[in-house]
Amino acid sequence: MSRIQHPASSVDQSIFVGERNGTVHFIAIAALALTLQQGVGAADPAFSPDGRLAISIRGDIWTLHDEQWTQVTSGPAIDRQPTWAPQGEIVFSSDRSGNVDLWRITPGTPPLQVTQSPDHDGEPAVRNDGTIYFVRGTATTARLWILDLQGGEARLTSDSIPERWPAVSHDGRAVAYVAQAEGPDQLRIHWLDGDSSQTVVSRNGVERPAWSPDATRLTFATRSGTGGVWITSVDGSYTNLVTPRAAASAWEPGQERMTLVELP
Repeated sequence: MSRIQHPASSVDQSIFVGERNGTVHFIAIAALALTLQQGVGAADPAFSPDGRLAISIRGDIWTLHDEQWTQVTSGPAIDRQPTWAPQGEIVFSSDRSGNVDLWRITPGTPPLQVTQSPDHDGEPAVRNDGTIYFVRGTATTARLWILDLQGGEARLTSDSIPERWPAVSHDGRAVAYVAQAEGPDQLRIHWLDGDSSQTVVSRNGVERPAWSPDATRLTFATRSGTGGVWITSVDGSYTNLVTPRAAASAWEPGQERMTLVELP
């Protein structure tokens, strides 16, 4: 087990990185679990195509690369939910304008506001062409939206139920998300080339899907019923438990490994 000193720590608040090897549907998975001491407040891991990790820590965005931490945002605003855009930009949600909107930043430069809706905008995911998928609204009003390259905004789906946690596949063909219907939640895939959706998993408490690098599998978390991190195929032909610890997952590019940040 290795130990990486936490960047914002004034006391002994470290991230412990331990490797767990297992077999999931005859596929070897090595899960790196970032187990954080109480009070560190890390959340929302996301990898760039070149392997940099972005993460929210105590309301600021940090990156980790070659065991070196870099603070990307600072100040009293709550900056969360980082995701990587082309050319090394980070898109994130923040209340720095007084409302929760989407912002973008290139590390080392000031952040720029992306959306200005009076509604709550969060949970961004960026396609490899720069298109942003995000959630507008909260609770029963949460819906998936698209922000295109010209700045135009539109709904992704026409459903009338809450939608959360969009995740774009690495090949840019699909968006996975969770539809919070009456009854079990539904992990769905929306195919962008055919403008159609399919339900992959239907169970209580599904949240935070993440794509494998080859776009053939998804991991997701549950905190109700049997909590943990699960893996499934895009056709839902199997669902297996990766770890019984509920966590947000992010797959490392080109690797059979994922980083897990435990959920509260």
